[in-house]
Amino acid sequence: PLLRAGAGVLHSHIRAIDLAARIGGDEFVLLMVGCTPEEARDKVETIRQELHNIDLSALVPRSGSSTRACLCFGQFWHWLF
Repeated sequence: PLLRAGAGVLHSHIRAIDLAARIGGDEFVLLMVGCTPEEARDKVETIRQELHNIDLSALVPRSGSSTRACLCFGQFWHWLF
């Protein structure tokens, strides 16, 4: 349930040209084609806020009343042409 919730948040915020994929465990990658670094940062901040606000106690049995996810993001920007 937890990974599905996170994947759902990612997919609800990406464009048709973007790619979101699970790369292992609880790690995801988001490839955003044609974005400036600022656009990507703004989009990821929106995603981060929504992920942070997920109530994990409803998704993870015995997790406690105020369990939150720990989130880490990095950015790599490169022009291909």
